[in-house]
Amino acid sequence: PAGLVPGIALHLGRYGVAWGCVGIGDSCMEASFRYGRERSQFGAALDEHQLIQRMLANMVADVRAARLLCLEAGRLRENRDGTAIQATLIAKYFAADMANRVASDTVQIHGAKGVSGAWPIERHFRDARAMTIIEGSSEIHQIMIAEHGRAEYQRPAYLSE
Repeated sequence: PAGLVPGIALHLGRYGVAWGCVGIGDSCMEASFRYGRERSQFGAALDEHQLIQRMLANMVADVRAARLLCLEAGRLRENRDGTAIQATLIAKYFAADMANRVASDTVQIHGAKGVSGAWPIERHFRDARAMTIIEGSSEIHQIMIAEHGRAEYQRPAYLSE
């Protein structure tokens, strides 16, 4: 329709993908915490091992950070702020990267069960990888974010003398 901003569908798609990544992260994190409590290894629950705790802690921080980036992008979009497109790019880029890290750690925690078709983790792992490609690859997002950053953080005149 007339009056639509060029690329608005791609922008909306990126916003949806970012939230989808948060969903993948949430699902993987929940499965990891549940499995970590249920599975014992070397006489202790899996989630009592420090390396597993590190993975779980990173999941919590990454998923929450991605959610906050998505919320910020949504708020800016709702307010028709000029920085909404940049915020959405960052949210999609970070959330897709987060989903891959969290899904990978979830597979690691679950071992062979993590790649079994009987568990949803294998699907989350594949879906997370796809999120780095659809609606613009992560590499394209890096370029676009850097271009926005270069424009936003130009060296002040007093430093270029």
